[in-house]
This record gives sequence, C-alpha cells and structure tokens, in this order.
Amino acid sequence: MPIEIPLTKGKTAVISEADKDLAKWSWRLCDSNRRRNGDHHTCYAKCWVNQKHAEVSPYRYGQTKRLHRVILERMIGRALVRREHTDHINGNGLDNRRENLRLVSNSQNSLNSRKPLAREGSSYGKISKYKGVSRAKKRNGEFMSTWYCYIGVNKEMYYRSGFKTEEDAVWARDVLALKLHGEFAYLNFPERLEEYMADLDV
Repeated sequence: MPIEIPLTKGKTAVISEADKDLAKWSWRLCDSNRRRNGDHHTCYAKCWVNQKHAEVSPYRYGQTKRLHRVILERMIGRALVRREHTDHINGNGLDNRRENLRLVSNSQNSLNSRKPLAREGSSYGKISKYKGVSRAKKRNGEFMSTWYCYIGVNKEMYYRSGFKTEEDAVWARDVLALKLHGEFAYLNFPERLEEYMADLDV
C-alpha cells in the first residue's frame, strides 16, 4: 500500500511500503527548477541528512539527498554514478513508488521529458502545446494550414508532414515516439497507449 509523506508548501510525496522508514525523515519540496524554468519541470522531495539519518544510512552528515535517488540506490544496491539518473515513468517527480522509478542514462532521461514552454518573444510552444508537433511555414514566414510532427533519436531528426489537423499530427508523433524510443517514449496522450500499440502492429 502506498505511503504518503507530507512535504512543505502543502505537497505530498508517495513511496512504497518497502521504503516506509524514509517517512520518518524530514522531507521538503524541491521546486527550484520549476520556479526558474517553467511548469514543464517537475517537483521533487529532498532532505538534509542529519546525524540520525547518517547513522542508519550510507549517507554522510550534512548531505542533501533527493528522495527518488535514495530509493533507486536501494533498488540497485549501490550508489548512482555520474550520468546515471532516476526516471519517473509517469512524469510525476513526487510519485516515488518503486514501480514508478527506473535507472536511465542522460539520453534516456531526456526522452521522457515534457515539452518546454515558450520563452518570452519566441513562438516555440505557442503554436502547439503538444510535444513534437508544429505547423508548417511558407517561405514568407506565414503558417500553412497543415501540421507536421518530429522526433529525435541518436542525434538524428525524423519528420512526418502533411497532416490536416493537429490531432492527426499528435497521433503520428506519439506512434513514432513508441517506435523509436520504446519504453522511454514520452506520450502526449499516455492513456491511448493500447491504441498506439495497435497502430504499430499494423
């Protein structure tokens, strides 16, 4: 049964029964990336390691540890090394149940990320709120009536164009993401996974 941990700012983190001892630590909300860079960044739970924590864990006094990293290190039986990351499968950084965490590389971690918001003065993110979808442009800079989708893998970009609606482009993009990124694919509509998989099999 999932265990809830109250954080600062009225937020709550969730952990598995196997990690219930961590609920006794003093966790607080870590939302600095979101405040600096926008709502597409997720929030996490973090804790300052005090003397009591240090006595019952492999961490030294005075460290700051993020909850998801502590749990993943328990899962794999060792400390994470450089360029190893914890990925929250459902994209919720406060859902730290073991079934929602997995060990990933830098590139794998970026695949399952949400679409960044547009910076001031930029049209990126304003044309479509969906990841990997945009409208085609004419040479004079005007937008065409058609949509296209795009996705990157191994430093190469793949495009599909000529979609009459944004919804069609989103569908094509999510199916392509599953084909190229597999289990690490970020889906605009994860609830359509079974339908996407059926489309892959066609």
